[in-house]
Amino acid sequence: MKKKLILIFIIFVSIACTPCYAKADSEKVKKGRTKATKAELSLKLGNVPDSLGFETLSKTQWSLGIQFNEPDNIKSTTEVIEDIEAWVSEGKEISFRSKGEAKQLRKYANNIKKLIKNINYEDGQSAIYLYSKNQLPILFAEKDGKIVFFVTKYGSKKIFNTLKVSEKKRASKIISSIILPCMKEFESAFKDTAIRYYGMVVIYGSEDFSKNNDVLSSQGEMKAEMVSMVVSAEQCKKFVNAEITDADLIATADIYSSDRTQTFDIKKIKVVLD
Repeated sequence: MKKKLILIFIIFVSIACTPCYAKADSEKVKKGRTKATKAELSLKLGNVPDSLGFETLSKTQWSLGIQFNEPDNIKSTTEVIEDIEAWVSEGKEISFRSKGEAKQLRKYANNIKKLIKNINYEDGQSAIYLYSKNQLPILFAEKDGKIVFFVTKYGSKKIFNTLKVSEKKRASKIISSIILPCMKEFESAFKDTAIRYYGMVVIYGSEDFSKNNDVLSSQGEMKAEMVSMVVSAEQCKKFVNAEITDADLIATADIYSSDRTQTFDIKKIKVVLD
């Protein structure tokens, strides 16, 4: 119970300290792939590493929602779409890292809903997202002066045995079983937009079975981990069209992880698919 209360306190503080922007000007989405304008890039979206550092808080949501079975922290595909629609049509209060994110969400709301709707069943489970009130499982950032869109807070019920599967292997298995199968849906949803990079953040678990199996112990043998992959829209399209292999796509991707030894830190890693 003590550990659970600490996790709830961490989430409350993180949400309270996040700036909130509930209103943004709407813009029409042009047909055909358009060039990101100077106005869009001047919105000062966060860079990818800093933005993903904030996303490590989702590991706490995983602990509450999956490890401690708190249903309020687990959202279905339908609930995510309803939350997006509530923000767009009703001005529901949502916490963002910048005003730029609010504007991009309004612009790409229909694309995002299409994507979320189609990511409905991966790796043997219905899609679930781990977030609380005033949050959404999406993120906009900048990379090389171009816009990156992430699906974030995707929760996997996988719990890896650390004695049998190494840190990088765990990340690799999540990428191959969850993230790569979603690339087709990213391409379909954003192929006619100015989004130049796609990203996905998945939270999963690991457990050290060499220790006493007590999740409430001070050692905390079961812990959440996070992996994220960022790929260019160009490379994603080639992968979807079978012009390059999954290994080719991974070779060009930026992959970040926050393993069981890290709290709110991330690191860039290289992985090799099985």
